[in-house]
Amino acid sequence: MARIARRSGNPTRGCGVSLMTMRASLAVPWLLAASALAVIAADREKPVDTGFSLRGQVVDGVSGRPIRDVELRLSDLHWEQAAEPTASDSQGRFVFSGLTAGEYILSGDSPETGQVFLDELPEPGMAYTIEIKPEEHEKVVVFRIAPRIAIGGTVRDEFGDPVERAVVTFRRPAWEDRRIVLVEVQEVTTDDRGRYRAGRLPPAGYVVCAGAARSGPGAPMAATSGPVDFASRRAPRVYTQACDPDLGGSQPAWLKVPAGQQAEVNLTLVPVPAVSVLGRLRNLPLASGLGVRLVRDSDFSGEPALSTSTGQDGTFAFRGVLPGHYRLEADTSWQEPDGTRKSLMVRLPIEVGSAGLEWIEAPLEPAGVIDVVLHSLEGERISPEKVQLGLRPTVAGSGNMQWAQPDPPAPFRFSALAAGSYRLVTRTTETTCVESAMMGEQDVLHGPVKITPGMTARLDVTVSRDCGGIKGRVVQDGKPVPGAKVLLLLRGTARQPDDFLADYANAQGEIQFAGLAPGRYRMWAWRVDSFGSFVGPANLDGAEEQSAVAQVDRGKLVAIDVPLLRPEGRPR
Repeated sequence: MARIARRSGNPTRGCGVSLMTMRASLAVPWLLAASALAVIAADREKPVDTGFSLRGQVVDGVSGRPIRDVELRLSDLHWEQAAEPTASDSQGRFVFSGLTAGEYILSGDSPETGQVFLDELPEPGMAYTIEIKPEEHEKVVVFRIAPRIAIGGTVRDEFGDPVERAVVTFRRPAWEDRRIVLVEVQEVTTDDRGRYRAGRLPPAGYVVCAGAARSGPGAPMAATSGPVDFASRRAPRVYTQACDPDLGGSQPAWLKVPAGQQAEVNLTLVPVPAVSVLGRLRNLPLASGLGVRLVRDSDFSGEPALSTSTGQDGTFAFRGVLPGHYRLEADTSWQEPDGTRKSLMVRLPIEVGSAGLEWIEAPLEPAGVIDVVLHSLEGERISPEKVQLGLRPTVAGSGNMQWAQPDPPAPFRFSALAAGSYRLVTRTTETTCVESAMMGEQDVLHGPVKITPGMTARLDVTVSRDCGGIKGRVVQDGKPVPGAKVLLLLRGTARQPDDFLADYANAQGEIQFAGLAPGRYRMWAWRVDSFGSFVGPANLDGAEEQSAVAQVDRGKLVAIDVPLLRPEGRPR
């Protein structure tokens, strides 16, 4: 059974993580290092059979014609090189020899395509792995590569003059964290004629956006931070981000470019009156400047944060700010003479109107700290690398997910938490599941985690090896649906999902989740249109009746069929 490989994203594995999934974590390298060392140590204790091979052919995904001179690379599940690179011959053929049984990630690279993975999925950066079973000494695959597309055009200002060094981004829609977001695929800048071009893009639905140059001489005026000219009667003007298609609607249409085609997208940067945000940070520990950030709260904007520094008295000013929803952020930390680490921070959602914000008081508050203690239901010692814990803010715009980090003597610690409400996210290895999570008398596995300024708390997490699992099959009219996206609700309800996992079914329409604590789970599945016509349901609440429900018991693997949702949320 093939897994799904992903080069970037959240930490690897998880309670309920699919046996078909391997997420190479860049966020917690300590976990990967520990896992890799464990695998290496285990492998050294037994003889290795290197009599396996992988043979295949690289072909055009549209015409089926062989493609020559594609550099093939084979990696293991830790993204380490598993064999010497090779190239496809005049018939597109290639072979890797001297392999062991196991799972591999196959990629190809050429000047025309860039890096491409075997069996690309609609979500950027994800692809199936190849499994070589002990009973098959030679695995044969067909590596289909869809012809790349190109998008180019000209960026001009309001006078029709070309804009040099404008930043042009290319984004694709994806269903992520209960909503549709835009994932950046590539970024380029315009030349002295205002021209840009991006090639080697996979055929898909895109949004192309242009913004003013971020720095450098001759750059058009962009939103910046710094002193505000109170004597000026004219509001500063700032170039807005121009996009095609327009992102103004709640559900934008996407630019669809078929395989092998080119598209011309011309964009015009228009200056609009901008406003100022003035204020002061209170409770500064030292008489020195402190960095302050304004982060735009939008699924589609992709605009960089504005940054400035406070004065000696904590005052700050941003100019050239577009009206909208933002999050004001600031952090500082220091070490006391006794070695105690202190942290102050602020995460303040604000709304900037057409008149701006003439004054805002933002108090720096002590950060919260939570020490995590792991327990075993069976009374065993729990290795820290088997468990990952995160806190997700319950209020949109309050910040990003935070993951606990090793901090001896505690296995994990959340060391800098802003005041607010969070939901606990748990991820474990496939043989381990979280049974309970308690902060004193409060059950935070099924309820919110409340953080107050400067609080210090202990989180007791109990895990078990006596777990269950789900073997799902995505079906439409009784037939399996390969490559469907599958959502497993771990905790919460369809209306208010607290924790969930999303992955893709394999080529047989199957997906398997292990490491599940006993309980009742819901699953949804849908086919993702690579051109963005449908990337996921607008909400799970409206599709609750069409979900598949599984009751998981200890030590058992329950098999269920998951019906495929229609784009409007009804099952086929």
